[in-house]
Amino acid sequence: SINFSCHAAVAAHKLNRPVRLVLDRAVDMGISGARHPYYTKYKAGFSDDGQFRALDVTFFSNGGCSYDLSIPVMDRSLFHIDNAYFIPNLRANGEICKTNLPSNTAYRGFGAPQAMFTVESVIERVARDLDVPPHVVSEKNLYHAGEATHYKMDVPTNNLRTLWAQCKESSEFDTRWKDVEGFNEERRWRKRGMAILPVKFGISFTAKFLNQASALVHVYTDGSVLVSHGGTEMGQG
Repeated sequence: SINFSCHAAVAAHKLNRPVRLVLDRAVDMGISGARHPYYTKYKAGFSDDGQFRALDVTFFSNGGCSYDLSIPVMDRSLFHIDNAYFIPNLRANGEICKTNLPSNTAYRGFGAPQAMFTVESVIERVARDLDVPPHVVSEKNLYHAGEATHYKMDVPTNNLRTLWAQCKESSEFDTRWKDVEGFNEERRWRKRGMAILPVKFGISFTAKFLNQASALVHVYTDGSVLVSHGGTEMGQG
């Protein structure tokens, strides 16, 4: 944290000796930013058979006391509101709210999970209204090859529908879904659930300056190659 780095630096300069500040866990958690909480408003239009017709969404993110990475996090939310679904008429707006809380920052997914949660909530709501399983509505709306995203990116080829079918087949999804339904009909208090969800996740960063890297490549006379790079896996996967 830059705040406590500055505190330690001032004390070290004043005392002319090394200074270390160690926070207890409660303080550390209380002042550290986390994933951006979102409040979302939406209007959705669907046909009687569950096809998307339109979606109008406004995101309100809790940015905390400073911008930090709230802007690129919101950018990714706006790019991922479609998740893996073709929505012919889509409008998405984002507002970053300044609050009196610690500044929220980057977490795994970087704004995409909040957007995907929203559109999957819409799918579930429509499925309830139509009295069909959510995966039926999901499957109807998956991107086809050649369809463009709401940010005008053409997707000439994609494997979404192929992968969806393969996953359902390899997991015996339809059979297990019927088993779950039978289990729930026979029991009043104990219930089981089952779901299959698609994900379309964009690569690279919406903060463009982060999209850079370097590597040193040695090609030796014996044909071997040595590649040195500055990347690291920190165990966040």
